[in-house]
Amino acid sequence: MKSKTVGIALGAIVALSVVVPGAATAELAQEKPGNWSKNGVVLAAGASEPITCSIGEHPEGEFKFVLESKLVGNTPVKLTATGASCPGWKIFNEGGFAKATGKIRFTGVTIDEPAGCKVPAALETVALKSQIWMEEGSAVEAFQRFVPAAGATFVTIPVTECATEGNYNLKGVLFGRYLGGTGAEALSHEATFSQVINDTAGGGLTLGANEADLTGDLAMTLTNGGNWKVE
Repeated sequence: MKSKTVGIALGAIVALSVVVPGAATAELAQEKPGNWSKNGVVLAAGASEPITCSIGEHPEGEFKFVLESKLVGNTPVKLTATGASCPGWKIFNEGGFAKATGKIRFTGVTIDEPAGCKVPAALETVALKSQIWMEEGSAVEAFQRFVPAAGATFVTIPVTECATEGNYNLKGVLFGRYLGGTGAEALSHEATFSQVINDTAGGGLTLGANEADLTGDLAMTLTNGGNWKVE
């Protein structure tokens, strides 16, 4: 990635992001120019590469994503997904930035809290847009920023068969730590998510009216094979 900071990715964050309670005031993620490359060759303008992804290892040692928040009445809620894929996901270079678009589909979804509630076994986000950002003061450490391509809602989660049933919108700005950083060419790359990562990068999520935390790891490869990197 080049070293010159050029502002806020995808336009001013005030214009494109919702204001989320609990978001960090000292943002470590900074937008900087960069490019995706495959097998040592920078992707040409207008070209793209499809991405296949799967669920990575959670910090607890299992392969899962965990979403924690509260529902109406301040009731704690915890959802777990044991699978993930990326329908329509692709990477491309645009305007001097390393970007991506697509959806994330979570499968094997269960609701651990509140007891007795039900949720669909599969939840798919709306179309998302993503871009590689850099950690302030570093030429290597990177984040991957995800926001809805339109509107503010990532996914609507219907909770049924309990006192807190309703449709809850997951909204905000999501940052994942881009493991390996920039300049590291490999067959697979990972974005790992946690409350600490999102807060320190300047992101934040809400579920309904409450703060939400997403923890997990997304492993990504090129669908057509090959080594790739961002630089």
